Amino acid sequence: MPFQNYSLHQLGWRPQYARELALDDFEAGYPARVTALRHGSVSLLSSRGAGTAALAWHLAGAGIVPGDWVMVARAGGCVSTLLPRHSLLAPAAANLDTVFVTGTVGPGLDVPRLQRDLALARAAGIAPVLVLDGVGRTGDAPARLDALRRWLPVADAVALDGADPCAATRLAPWLEPGCTVAFLGGAPALSARLAATGMRHGTMIATAGGAWVVDMPASRPPLVCEEPEACPVAPVKRVASAGLAGRT
Repeated sequence: MPFQNYSLHQLGWRPQYARELALDDFEAGYPARVTALRHGSVSLLSSRGAGTAALAWHLAGAGIVPGDWVMVARAGGCVSTLLPRHSLLAPAAANLDTVFVTGTVGPGLDVPRLQRDLALARAAGIAPVLVLDGVGRTGDAPARLDALRRWLPVADAVALDGADPCAATRLAPWLEPGCTVAFLGGAPALSARLAATGMRHGTMIATAGGAWVVDMPASRPPLVCEEPEACPVAPVKRVASAGLAGRT
């Protein structure tokens, strides 16, 4: 069963985020991960649990999306700081570790779309994995996968049958605890299976193994706090903070 109370490590926290902050930042706020955008607020998960928060006025144009890491002010409770991202698949998700670019075996396989999605992932700073679904419906799926790899420059590729209850295990190397992934191109059987065995938090799903899947249909952009004085801001100081990687 997935965890219901998460540590920062389980949420995907990286030591590099702490290096962007100073001790004062941790005293003035605490880190949280955005799981959904809602009318007037963002949904968050932190080591404190689940919650919602408005955005400080200066983050109005920040384009916060699910997967972002933010600092929440202890006084006022507003999101005060957006931490630097290691990847951004705008406008849907941030801080993805892997994107599964999916296609289904058959005459309708859209190779140009696969090329576009692979290029999109790379441009966003994300490692793509080609996933060819439908291997159980045709005997030549492995051959098709080999052919695709000659056309598509991709290091990792997997052929599977999304209807197989064990199909998701083929993706296990990229679904380690704390890792964040998304599917491009549509993989309803795989997504539904991962969701059924996990726990949904807004547009992010915690899998049974501890990884996170971002549901790609993004929500509306968040609204901001209408009273700036109610949202105190702890400015980011680019000072190394040794030993703060797991601090809340």
